Amino acid sequence: MPIVNVVPVTETVEDVLAGRMGEIRALVKAAVCKASGFPEDDVLVNLMQCPYRSVDPASASFVVYADTCPHEDLELKADDLCRTVARVLAGMFQQGSFEVWPRFLPGPWCLVRDGEIVDFVSHQR
Repeated sequence: MPIVNVVPVTETVEDVLAGRMGEIRALVKAAVCKASGFPEDDVLVNLMQCPYRSVDPASASFVVYADTCPHEDLELKADDLCRTVARVLAGMFQQGSFEVWPRFLPGPWCLVRDGEIVDFVSHQR
């Protein structure tokens, strides 16, 4: 289950992103699904609050982190995933800059709904 977090570097950028989050979410979900083959319900796209107090002036306006467990097929397509997400967002944001970081986090994962484990990934050794 990929979790995509859009992280703005200023509150001003956060406000701009918040105003377009419905469109961003739909486009990023479609891009991740295209590259990964995951169903849309398995891809979560969130806008984070700006975590920075004194951002480096050389920083991009926002960073997109696409986190998921190690996935051999998707890791082989990581470049495509990165570029696909970047292209859809580049069509929306032609001013400023942003970064896209697909990350494959090792370790187990599980999803609990209504007190029951409904999905899990075992830790690969």
